[in-house]
Amino acid sequence: MTRVERVMERIQESGGRVTVPTVLVASILAGTDRHLTADDVIAELERCNPGIAASTVYRVLQRLADMGVLEHVRSGAGATFYHLLETPHTHIVCSMCGTVLDLDGRAEAALRALSAIVLDEHGFELEPHHGALLGRCGACATSSHQRHHADHRHDGGESFMVHRTAGRGEPIRRQTTRLDRPERERTERPSGGQT
Repeated sequence: MTRVERVMERIQESGGRVTVPTVLVASILAGTDRHLTADDVIAELERCNPGIAASTVYRVLQRLADMGVLEHVRSGAGATFYHLLETPHTHIVCSMCGTVLDLDGRAEAALRALSAIVLDEHGFELEPHHGALLGRCGACATSSHQRHHADHRHDGGESFMVHRTAGRGEPIRRQTTRLDRPERERTERPSGGQT
């Protein structure tokens, strides 16, 4: 049985109607492992079968989500994305480049364990598969790490962090913070000065 046939079977089991738009949307989602936004589904549908209104696609997506056939995930860094729900899992999204990855294995098990602790200690049930965890992918973390080190300097054994700030129409100013002192001990210098 194909993924689309399994989706149609689940729709019928839950009392839903199998309409042409439903079959088309399910086929698009079943035909990829990508995480598609509603706009992605609409664009693909328009490409392969023009004439179905965007509002119909949104209704189909919502109906499939309500039936538990499809999962919508709030990415936190962009549009909500959708995929067929075969096994609930958590997503991680790079807040810099938008890469979406599925968690599985040990990471998913650790998140389930954390969810159990939160439920036990706080009486709060997490639903991590409905929202994505934000962070930075390996490439963006490396790039960010390199920029971070370029903004650090060391002077006589002391560490400083250089912050570049500017208001609208103002020259960039460099704000230097000693990392071993409280926040209130910042000094501000013009960018042309020594840091």
